[in-house]
Amino acid sequence: MSKQQLSRLKKWEASIDPRGIMGKLSNIFQEIFRLNKTLSEKTELEANEEQFKKASEMV
Repeated sequence: MSKQQLSRLKKWEASIDPRGIMGKLSNIFQEIFRLNKTLSEKTELEANEEQFKKASEMV
């Protein structure tokens, strides 16, 4: 893994504190949005960010 990937994983370490968990979920969703966009560009498919936003609002 790259240093950047390891840094992201380290940031995702969560405690049992509800605020901490929600903060980590926010960071994870940001990475999912970034990954979706990157993969969509590489495969020339629509990113469909609205669907991801709706899913993240359910959490």
